[in-house]
Amino acid sequence: MINIKVENGNVLALFAKIRQRTGNLEPLMANIAGFLRRSVIKNFDAGGRPNPWPVSKRAVRDGGRATLTDTGRLKNSIAAFATNNTAEVGTNVEYAPFLQFGTRPYDIRPINKKALFWPGAGHPVKGVHNPGLPPRPFMMVQDNDWEIIRQLAADFLTGA
Repeated sequence: MINIKVENGNVLALFAKIRQRTGNLEPLMANIAGFLRRSVIKNFDAGGRPNPWPVSKRAVRDGGRATLTDTGRLKNSIAAFATNNTAEVGTNVEYAPFLQFGTRPYDIRPINKKALFWPGAGHPVKGVHNPGLPPRPFMMVQDNDWEIIRQLAADFLTGA
């Protein structure tokens, strides 16, 4: 067995700080959650990272509006949450999972009427086939984010 005794005052003081700080990790988790929220917002600003999102038909039809950001509702809903043990980022927008993961093809049929009709349609129809949505993953942690998270933890533990 090998025993190492630390007698360096600076190192002992650092260990004391680490012991003191690890009693409440919520400030660290809040910093990490805030950082992750900013990273997700950058995903929107870049139109997808690390790979660009497929351009939506709606964006093309409406004159080049940015995919997933035409109204800003989803982007503005991204919120950060922290506890002593967790750092989370999320959204409560009900259609977010369909954009994040995409959808399979599906049919749209009337529920309370005999046909579907919308402004601009030539005539009522009994149903519409939707080919599905490709995934546009906006809730992504980038590879280089992990180093920054490690640095946030190190700074927190050392009091930097």
